[in-house]
Order: sequence, then C-alpha cells, then structure tokens
Amino acid sequence: MTVPESDSAATRALNLIGALLGLIYLLWAMWTLMVPEPTRREWRLRTVLSCALVTSRLGRRAAEGCIIREVSTGQANYELPYALMRASDWFTEKYRRALP
Repeated sequence: MTVPESDSAATRALNLIGALLGLIYLLWAMWTLMVPEPTRREWRLRTVLSCALVTSRLGRRAAEGCIIREVSTGQANYELPYALMRASDWFTEKYRRALP
C-alpha cells in the first residue's frame, strides 16, 4: 500500500490503529463463533494457571535475589517479589473460582 506524501504521520497512525482494531475484532469474532465454549473455557483456565505458575516462580527467584542482596549489602527491598506473589495469588484465586 502506497501512502501519498501529503498524508501526515497522524493520519497514517490513525489508519494503522483502525486496521489493528479491525483485525482484533475479526479475531474475536472468529474465536467466539468457531471455538466451542468448553474449549474456550479450558484454554482460559490453562492460561490463568500458567500465569499463576510463572508469576510464582518469578516471585521466588526475585525473593532469592533480594535475600542475597540484603545479606551482601544490608539493604532490604522486597517490593518486586511481594508484587509478583500478590499477582500469583490473584491468578490462583481466579483459577479456583473458575473451576466447576
């Protein structure tokens, strides 16, 4: 697709955003019409459980790094591990609520 030089960058950006929104809508429509509800539910559960496991692992690794840093420097900063573990708890709770 060729864009005339008279078009501004803002116009091109708006055209790109419109095309992306159309693509997202198309994918959503295909998802809801072609994939049966039990399969969609299973995929959502798998995704939420995977997110819970990943954030839990990342939280543990970040906590280990914070402990090592605290021992070596004396500074304690556990904000990142705490946030990751809270996210993991949130995903786990969503998973448990979605189970039959």
